[in-house]
Amino acid sequence: MSEHQHGYIQRKDDYLRRLRRIEGQARGLQRMVEEEQYCIDILTQVAAMTKALQAVSLGLVEEHLTHCVVAAVREELETLPGVRSVEVELETGEVTVASDGPLDDRAVAAAVEEAGYQLAAAPR
Repeated sequence: MSEHQHGYIQRKDDYLRRLRRIEGQARGLQRMVEEEQYCIDILTQVAAMTKALQAVSLGLVEEHLTHCVVAAVREELETLPGVRSVEVELETGEVTVASDGPLDDRAVAAAVEEAGYQLAAAPR
C-alpha cells in the first residue's frame, strides 16, 4: 500500500491563507469585546467568521471524500485476489469492481470495512 497523502495538500496554501484570515477575525472580535463595542456589530463579525470557517470545513470535507475515501476503498478492494480495477462513484455511492471471477461477498464487505466504511447494500 502506498503512503497516503491527504486530499487537501494541493490546496494547502489556500487553506492556510483562509485560516490566517479567520485568525485575524478572531483577534478583531477579541478587540471589539475589550473595547465594549455594540453587540450587533460583534455578532455581525461572528457571523462572518462562522461563514468563513464553514467554507473551510466544506472544502476539507469535499477533499476528504474525493481523495481519502475513494483511495481507502479502492486500495482495500484492490488487495482482493482477482480484482483488476475498482471505480468509486461518490455521487451515487456505487463501487464497481472488475475481477477475473466471482468475489466472495464477505471478503468485499470486510475490505470496505477495513477502509473504514460499510456497504449500504449487498454486492451484485
